[in-house]
Amino acid sequence: MVRIRLFWKIFAASTGLVILSSVLGLWLASSRLSDDARDETRRFLDSKLGLVEALARGALESGNHAQLTTLLVKREQDQTRYTVLDAEGAVVADTERDPANMENHAARPEVVQARDEGLGHTRRYSHTLGRNMVYAARRV
Repeated sequence: MVRIRLFWKIFAASTGLVILSSVLGLWLASSRLSDDARDETRRFLDSKLGLVEALARGALESGNHAQLTTLLVKREQDQTRYTVLDAEGAVVADTERDPANMENHAARPEVVQARDEGLGHTRRYSHTLGRNMVYAARRV
């Protein structure tokens, strides 16, 4: 009888350890995949920013914001929203909304980081879409 009780105690402890290690392993793997996905999204957005910068630089320098909006709408085929700001954070072009009706973006975290470091990223809630989104900004 004592052997049977000892067996069940050892069995229960071993089963508990196996379950705990499995849960811990799954959590670590999930965390790693999430980090990899976030890094891949950042690289993807950074490459898009480079393309938009090349298109936008001339239009920004000439002040031709109508041309800039046209260029951005052509880029919209990739299902990414583009917003171009002036140095003060005012929207000068956007692929989805009229810039005249948009608020200043200067205080947004990704814009502040881009102003300070050249490139900025953040993940935050989009009131327009009603869900968390990843944002990227590049100083031009």
